[in-house]
Amino acid sequence: MQCNILAVAMGYVTAVILVVLSFGILSRVSPNFVPSTSQNTSLSTTLLLVTLALSLLAAIAGGFVTALLSKSSRIRLAEALGGFMILLGILTMMMEHGTKPLWWHITLFFFLIPSTVSGAWLHAAVTKKHKKW
Repeated sequence: MQCNILAVAMGYVTAVILVVLSFGILSRVSPNFVPSTSQNTSLSTTLLLVTLALSLLAAIAGGFVTALLSKSSRIRLAEALGGFMILLGILTMMMEHGTKPLWWHITLFFFLIPSTVSGAWLHAAVTKKHKKW
């Protein structure tokens, strides 16, 4: 039980680190593309789509790490990770007070669990491939 909780926690930490790093790199590589937080400008649709894609890729990686560290029920734990990410996403959405449009959050929430489960499936596929060697 504790190992499974730790697996979900580490999957979440992995996703958060990847999001922070990718957004940091994006703002360094293309500073005009990402407005600073002090500016009161709305985010472009392109930037919103890029951040959405990066967030979902991080969720896949989080699902992979969760499956890697779990002892059993890898898909269920990946689903739990996605549910946990949705709960924290709702809290973040309330704290941001409309920084991102509602469609962005709805799309993210809709695809989070499939993304984390995809990461767990990816782990299973990689594990099967290595067992054949």
